[in-house]
Amino acid sequence: MVASSTESWSIDQGAGDVPGQWQRMLSDTHLPWATSITATVPGGVFEASARRWWIDDLALVDCECGPCSGTRQRHQLANTDDEFVVVLITRAGRETVSQAGMDAELRPGDAVAWDSTLRARFAVWEPLAERSLLIPRAALDEVGGRAWVRAGVTLDGWAPATELLASYLDVLSRSLDRLGPAAVTAARNATLELFIGAVRGDAELATAGGTGPALRAAMDRYIERHLLDQPISAAALASAHGVSVRR
Repeated sequence: MVASSTESWSIDQGAGDVPGQWQRMLSDTHLPWATSITATVPGGVFEASARRWWIDDLALVDCECGPCSGTRQRHQLANTDDEFVVVLITRAGRETVSQAGMDAELRPGDAVAWDSTLRARFAVWEPLAERSLLIPRAALDEVGGRAWVRAGVTLDGWAPATELLASYLDVLSRSLDRLGPAAVTAARNATLELFIGAVRGDAELATAGGTGPALRAAMDRYIERHLLDQPISAAALASAHGVSVRR
């Protein structure tokens, strides 16, 4: 597949059935979801939009929406063709993403990777802008990435490898429409390598050196970002960094 011009979706307030439009939009762009719109949407009007680019067989999707929630349960999993890992980067607003014991509170700059084969849920608490990268499992196998990606992986948004991935996707979103087939293939392969680098970097950070300086620094940054929002338990801190409570 060669990069195509940007595909766009938006809520048509005049067409009615806004909840149905939103569920179809999210399912068409991000895999099947069952969604619900928060009753107390600011101004009483729920708005949402999405844009999608193709990086060969990878999909890059920008989405903006108001407060809402969604789940992927048995029905949605059964209706999903193929297997994917989805990287989600929060660009503005606040949301929660949960899967397989991971409950990630995401603010601008935070990122997670989730598995399309497992149940998941999300909740958007305030107007949100996010970017998602949908990666087929088969593509990860090409770069030996399957062993590094497990359900509900949090990525340290302050880590250089994660920042590099996010910055690279920014550049791609602005230039994909102008790239030729060979350049798209090169961009696709670079995207996979940068993603694996970000995941591997966090995994190595969590396991190398016990509670060494790098892990301690990552935990310090996590506390700084989240302490004003809610109390941080030892269990939550350990889960966010892939280590045991005892460690």
